[in-house]
Amino acid sequence: MSRLKMKTYEQIAVCYRMAHYYHCSCEYYKKALFYAYYINDHTAELHYYERLAVCYMDLGLPNMMNNYYERFNEELVDPKNGICRQYAVTQISSKIKRLDIEINQSEAQKKALGIKLKYRGPLQHLRKGLN
Repeated sequence: MSRLKMKTYEQIAVCYRMAHYYHCSCEYYKKALFYAYYINDHTAELHYYERLAVCYMDLGLPNMMNNYYERFNEELVDPKNGICRQYAVTQISSKIKRLDIEINQSEAQKKALGIKLKYRGPLQHLRKGLN
């Protein structure tokens, strides 16, 4: 699931870059980078360093561009106990826990109200008239 979110954020960043919203593109590449930290994917991490360098070049921020490009070029991944990696992992972990709690509360409320959860397919409302 985390890899899918990472790829989704990457595609959103690509869309923003194509629309020339470079700042938004950088933000979504950073979110994808956080998921690369979370799943410990060094190849993806380097890829997002390169993408961030290009975004910062588009924004006209040479210091930031050089920072990310040097990391990409020298294949410097964040160490396991690095500040950025720890921050990303705690943020994503807390987000997942919060979503789990919300889902459990929602299911408990529905159960308390006696609401039955039943999946209806996309054409279920049309099938009623045929029976």
